[in-house]
Amino acid sequence: MPPKPAKQQQQQSGRNIPVSPVSASKETDANANNMTALANAVTAVQASINSFREENRASIASLHSILSVYGQRITDVEEAFSESKKKLHAAKIQFALYYPATLQFTHNGRRMKFTDPATALTYVNKNVAADDGSSVSQVTEDGD
Repeated sequence: MPPKPAKQQQQQSGRNIPVSPVSASKETDANANNMTALANAVTAVQASINSFREENRASIASLHSILSVYGQRITDVEEAFSESKKKLHAAKIQFALYYPATLQFTHNGRRMKFTDPATALTYVNKNVAADDGSSVSQVTEDGD
């Protein structure tokens, strides 16, 4: 490979434009300044994020606590529907458990919706016969 000439040539749009070592060093300085400015901007953003985290640490912790308690309550209510679900299953009535802790099924052509497990169990005990699969005609709609 032959040695490079003193003046470097840069191809641009099919023309040869001479690039002097002085303009190349200015370009390098400009790139260095841009990189420094970018690094400073990133540092400033990180500092503002850290500041936000520190200011809101207590509120974020309380939010996690509230969501944890709420989730546990939903789980407890869903588990309390288990007796009603067993009886509905034994009576061959299709049901669904929707979020947040809502038991829903169709009985005698009416859609029944319960958010309270005790009310659901009372309704199932009074209106759905588990042994013979027949249902009593007393129907009261709860919900929608």
